[in-house]
Formats: sequence, C-alpha cells, structure tokens
Amino acid sequence: AALYADATWHLAERWNLTGGLRYTRDDKEFSIFTQYQNQIVGADLGLAFFNNGQSVIDATQEDDWSNVSGRLVLDYQLDHAMLYASVATGFKSGGFNTLNFGPEIDTSYDEEEVINYEVGMKGMFLEETLQLNVSGFFYEYDNLQELRLVGQPIPSYNLRNSDAEGYGAEVEAMWVPTEQLRIGGNYSWLETEYTDFSILPAAGETEDDDFTGESRFGFPENKINLMFEYTFLLGDFGTLVPRFDYTWNDGWSEDLAQPTQEVDSFGLLNGRLTLLPADGGWEVSLWSTNLTDEEVHVGFGDNGDTIGTLTASRIPPRMYGADFLYHF
Repeated sequence: AALYADATWHLAERWNLTGGLRYTRDDKEFSIFTQYQNQIVGADLGLAFFNNGQSVIDATQEDDWSNVSGRLVLDYQLDHAMLYASVATGFKSGGFNTLNFGPEIDTSYDEEEVINYEVGMKGMFLEETLQLNVSGFFYEYDNLQELRLVGQPIPSYNLRNSDAEGYGAEVEAMWVPTEQLRIGGNYSWLETEYTDFSILPAAGETEDDDFTGESRFGFPENKINLMFEYTFLLGDFGTLVPRFDYTWNDGWSEDLAQPTQEVDSFGLLNGRLTLLPADGGWEVSLWSTNLTDEEVHVGFGDNGDTIGTLTASRIPPRMYGADFLYHF
C-alpha cells in the first residue's frame, strides 16, 4: 500500500519549486517446504542442495517494511532552456530468499534505500532544431540488494545486502537540421564503489574477498548510443526511411571474485529500412540486428562455478527479418 502527493510552487516568474512525498508499506509472508534430494543408485548417499546438507526444509516467516521517500526540485526557466537541481530518495522493501538456509546466513534481506542528487540543463537551441540535455549526479545506496551465490555445500543464488555509491554525468542530444534528417545520441559516464561489502560468508569466499572500495560489478564506465535516420521523399508513392542505431560500452566485470569473468568492450550496429506509403494504410520494414555479427559472451557464472564448470551465454548473433503492418 502507498500514499503520495506532489505539488509545484511558482516562487517567481522563472523559478519553480517542486516537492513530493510517498509513504510505502509492504507486508510479506514466506513459506517453503522441500525434500529435494538426489539419491545415487547403489549407494547410501544423498546430495542435498539446500539447508547446509539437510534435505528437508519446512519454514514460515513474515515481516513488514515501511518508508517515507520524497523529492525536492528547484528549476529556473531561461528563454530556451531550463536549469534544475534535485534531491530524491527511493525505497525497495526487503524479503526472503527461497533456496538457502546455510549456517550463519540470514534467510531474509533488508530493505534498500537510495538518495540521489542531480543538477542539469534541458534546452532547445539552433532555432529549436537541437534538443540538448546535460546532467551530473551522485547517488548513495544503503543495503543495496545484490544477487550472490551463497551457502554450502552447493550454493544457490540469494539476495544479500551491501552499501554502494556512484557519480557520473550524461549528455543527450537530438538534432533535426532538416525536415528529412534526424541525428541523435547520448553518452554516459559512471564511477561506482562499494562502501561496505558485508555479504560474507558466501560460497568459497573468505575475508580476502571483501570488495569494499571496488567498483560495482555489472556496470560499464562509459556508454555511447548513436542514431541516424533520413527520410527519402518518393512523391505520391510515400517515403523510404533508413535508420541506423549504434551502441558501445567499454565492458564490465560480472563477478569481482572471478577475474576471468570480464566482458570486454563491444559495439552493436542495428539497421532498419521502412517503406511508408502516402495513404498511411500500411508499412513494410526490412531490419537486421548485430549487423557486424559481434561475438560477445555475457552472463558469466552459475552454481556450477563451485565445481569448476563456468557458464556464459552469447549475445544474439546477426539476425534479420521483415515486418509488415496494416493500419485499420
């Protein structure tokens, strides 16, 4: 259940102050019963995957979480732009893990809270043919919910809590120099750090695996997106619109405990060619994703890591197809 309110106060001709509050309450009840066990034929041996080797789990838990979050935004209106500064908080309730009741491991995880500070500008320039947005931000997480392999003898994925912070900047632009041409893109830069990595004990980890001070895994530092679209006029027949999208990032680590689980930098190019008739009754498109057929492996790691079986998945290879749309 939640209750929220939001309002804007016009301080002066060009100044606005916006504030909002939200009260949230979550009640959760969790029950599990399992006798999951593998029996090895001809041997009196069972391999239990959960509960520290015990094959039977029968438990019920319940808890509730409540929070008051909010935001405050001050903006100043220029002739063709807006400057703003904001502070906002967010909340995600805690919960219960389903598959692990190992020793010294709490089955529940705490609520997640974040506070974010941001300053920026949104504007239209070059006779309103260029839209430009620029922002800088800093955020801080308390009890960030992280998915980790936890438990013995064979671990399972569980949500655990750590603390983290980050700062960065983003630039976004869309330029329409003519009625037929659109060029757009954005760039983001992000620096992150774990300020408290208290997820131990975990499968195969020791105190040396405390990653406090390290960058968060799963987040590239630099990302770029570019878009190009041009409309060819075909007279009474309609229009032909080719579009290209390109994305690039400089890679990331998928697990700080496994240096080999690194995703290298890669870029992806997608293309689309659309025919739009003058009457607008239908349209047909030819498209291709991953035009250069990049081979990139992501999603490293799974329960098999503990027995030396490393898994990963490849991003989709080059694909192509056609779409036909009929409007009625």
